Parts: sequence; structure tokens; C-alpha cells
Amino acid sequence: MLTTDNKVNLDEVRISMPAEGGGDPVQVVVSRSVVDAITAATGPDGKLDIGIYTKSVTGFDDGEIRSMFEKIQNKEHWKNPIDAVVPNHRLDLAKAAITYFHADDQFTLTPKGPLATRIQSRGYMA
Repeated sequence: MLTTDNKVNLDEVRISMPAEGGGDPVQVVVSRSVVDAITAATGPDGKLDIGIYTKSVTGFDDGEIRSMFEKIQNKEHWKNPIDAVVPNHRLDLAKAAITYFHADDQFTLTPKGPLATRIQSRGYMA
């Protein structure tokens, strides 16, 4: 069971979760927008629908993010840095895919003509 205590401020929520195997509860502070997205994606059965959550946070569904990441990921290992050229109309999706899989939102963007951009990332950061 999760309990929340919103005494920090209106933009943060403190969440307490029982520690695995007993012991003191684990406490984390997350932004209100993350809690709102999780709440919106939780069904009446109390289970989180990760597809709804992903779309509410990124604007893209899980399939779109996976498909883009498979196209731009490092072919030796998915955790390695990315260096790819993507069409400009898919740049936001590429950034969302890297953020989702690499837990990193730092990119180097270099225009490659009027229709494409080179995107580079540092690799898996979690």
C-alpha cells in the first residue's frame, strides 16, 4: 500500500512504501505531474496501465516509443550512446524514446539539412 503526504508543497508529493523484507518504509518525493499521470493511468482494479501512463507523460504510445528506439539504438548494445539521424518530424519521438529507455534527457542536436537532425545521447544513465 502506498501512502502520500503532501506537506512539502503543491508541486511535490512524498510517497511512503513498505520496504521489501520489512524494515523502515522507503520514502521518495516525486513531482505532482508524475503522481497525476500515474493516477490517471490506474484502472479500477488498482493496476497501472503502463501504456496509458507512457502516453500521458510523453505524448506517444508504448509501441511508437519502442519502434523508434529500435531504429536509433546502438546496434552493439542498447545501453550504449546513440548517434543517429532522424527526420525532423520524428525528432520529438526520438527524444522521448531515448529519455524512456536511457533515463536521460540530455541530447546533442545537429541540423543535417532542412529535413533531418543528428541526435546524440550519452547512453543509459539509470
